[in-house]
Amino acid sequence: MSGWPLLWRWAVASLLLGAICLAGFWIWKGWYKAEDFLPWIGGAAALLIAVGIFVAYVERLTRMHVRYWAVPVLVSLALFGGTWYVFKEKVRTGGFWRQQPQEQLVFYIERPVGTDVKLSSETMKLFEAEILPMPEGAHLRTTAWSNRGYGVIEFEDELLASAYPELFRNKLIVLAEELGGMFIWINGFGDPYMKGGRGGGQSNSTIRLTGYNSKELKSISDGVLERLGRNRRVRNARLTSGSRFSRSNTDETLIMLDREALTQHKLSMAEIMGHIRRLLGVENPWHMVVDGEDQRLMLSFADAEEIEYDQILAKTFTTSGGQKVQLGRLITIESRPEISEINRHDQRYSLLLNWEYIGTDRMRRQYIDDIIEGIQLPYGYTVEDMSGQQITEEEEEELRNTLWLTLAFIFMALAAMFESLFLPVLVLLAIPMALIGVAGIFWGTGYEFDSSAKIGLVLMFGIVVNNAILLINRFRLQVREEIANADYGRDLVPAKRRLGGFDLWRLPGEEGRAILMRSIQDGVRIQMRSILLTSGTTIAGLLPLLYKKENATGSDIWENLALSSIGGLASSTVLILSAIPAFYWMFTRWGWGFARLWRRVRGGPAPLTVVPAVEPEVSD
Repeated sequence: MSGWPLLWRWAVASLLLGAICLAGFWIWKGWYKAEDFLPWIGGAAALLIAVGIFVAYVERLTRMHVRYWAVPVLVSLALFGGTWYVFKEKVRTGGFWRQQPQEQLVFYIERPVGTDVKLSSETMKLFEAEILPMPEGAHLRTTAWSNRGYGVIEFEDELLASAYPELFRNKLIVLAEELGGMFIWINGFGDPYMKGGRGGGQSNSTIRLTGYNSKELKSISDGVLERLGRNRRVRNARLTSGSRFSRSNTDETLIMLDREALTQHKLSMAEIMGHIRRLLGVENPWHMVVDGEDQRLMLSFADAEEIEYDQILAKTFTTSGGQKVQLGRLITIESRPEISEINRHDQRYSLLLNWEYIGTDRMRRQYIDDIIEGIQLPYGYTVEDMSGQQITEEEEEELRNTLWLTLAFIFMALAAMFESLFLPVLVLLAIPMALIGVAGIFWGTGYEFDSSAKIGLVLMFGIVVNNAILLINRFRLQVREEIANADYGRDLVPAKRRLGGFDLWRLPGEEGRAILMRSIQDGVRIQMRSILLTSGTTIAGLLPLLYKKENATGSDIWENLALSSIGGLASSTVLILSAIPAFYWMFTRWGWGFARLWRRVRGGPAPLTVVPAVEPEVSD
């Protein structure tokens, strides 16, 4: 069955399948969730109908692709160039972790270790109260556990262009400025905001310093932090220990006295420091006899337990002469991150510098290189980039060499199997054909092409190359069947065990082209089912990985792996069945031309003309 009878049955089955899936989601998750999946189900049904059109009219479409072979060839080459541009300019790359989607506003709090979960929950309620009531189209989800809390605000499409995302972000930041004694992270719809004693966890740029002297290492790191502070694109520069996931648990707060201002107001350092200690409730205890008993007493202000370091600058101080002076005119406060652990590698101390760089990935990497080049290191000290995929330049070079050696080995194996140099190139074209879909799906979804997506490429490349091998080998098998059904001499078609399209070059032009055309048409028609089944079942098996369960840990890894495999299989299946026949026709015809040209150069005989044999007449 083919043509219209097959097509309308296929279309009805596709629509029924889509309706069943929609009804299943409606029953399982309700209409609200089912409505979200409606575009995906409709797109899948449309894709199935498009596949049905190809299946129903495969011979006509293949004949058209081969006859006008320049069109699919040029379209494929244009897609190859577009894929390179999209990967380089449009697709975000990174390691195993990526930022949350742009339609989300995320806030995270971490209180001191040992804090009761009820207190963490009450802290999250403060953030919830700050943004309530929620408008229609905005959804809030919060979780509190141990000493931590996590919240996500999701906006539907109609609210993304409104003022609500920026309004909620500003409200959360204002509340975070009022809170103290905890780590607070807010991200989405702007630069990341971070407050509190923690570093490294959300940074996209990290370098590691190692050396034999901890003081010298600290001096070098302070110089780098100073350079980072002068760049407007750098946020949240932090110093941590040499462990990749360590955090800076404490901040060192320095109070800097202005000696000229003290002299002007006739104040001593002891007076100012005593007043500041009483403001913060950290005054040294002293002894006093009260009612005949020796007691230890400490003076402090009533709000000493609630005041923050940065709030004391607005307080006033009354001098011995009765003059009131604002403390902000006498002192300045600086906060420096201090590491909470010391790590050594091969008897050398190790420190990590983390920061968030606002800009493109290329700009970020260039800035890291500039920072590393500007560090003056003593003998025996090292600095290396720990961002991204955590591999060194030497490891990248080794991976690149391994890739080229692998491709060379595949090429040699295919050349030996096909006894041709053109056909292995044709098989390897399946790889850039697959990359077209990978680039398109990551560009369209906005997801980050990370390490898990590259693992998906490895899984997918084997399938697409196998599909190309099966199709090309089917072309050759059909050529052998066509030759077996005709009676050609060895001077026209050599007696080879692995006969292929190239071996038809001795035949007259029309005869050879007709055989090649029929072989390609029949080859696509026969092999199409196995290719569609292989790709289709693989895609169907990967679809569950795209289901994103709320609060699921590590779901991004499986999503990106599935996206890269699904996109590559989809594009490669379409192009293998539509463009590979055109490339095979082009390469075979070029091979005929080179062979005939070489025979003319060598002075060989002209091509023979095939004349059907005439039976002699037998008279009675």
